[in-house]
Amino acid sequence: MSANSVVVVIGLLLIIAAFSLILLPISLANYQHKGWGSPTIIVMLVIGCICLLSFPIYEKFVSRKSFIPFYLLTDRSVVGACLLAAFLFISF
Repeated sequence: MSANSVVVVIGLLLIIAAFSLILLPISLANYQHKGWGSPTIIVMLVIGCICLLSFPIYEKFVSRKSFIPFYLLTDRSVVGACLLAAFLFISF
């Protein structure tokens, strides 16, 4: 495994952890004793948001070979299309 592959894998792990830790509490909150007030749910959401925010920072400053080119992360059309797809998925 080359050094570039390791750098891409770290970015992939960040984005996978972010999506998992944000989406998993949505389905698990109903089974918790306190629901959305449960510390487990809150911690998963907070860590997921931190991973989601750290992914673009990692891609911009640390990664030599990026998983998603940084100019796509800052393009309004790409961000809008991603948000539209997310809202359509949620509404479905």
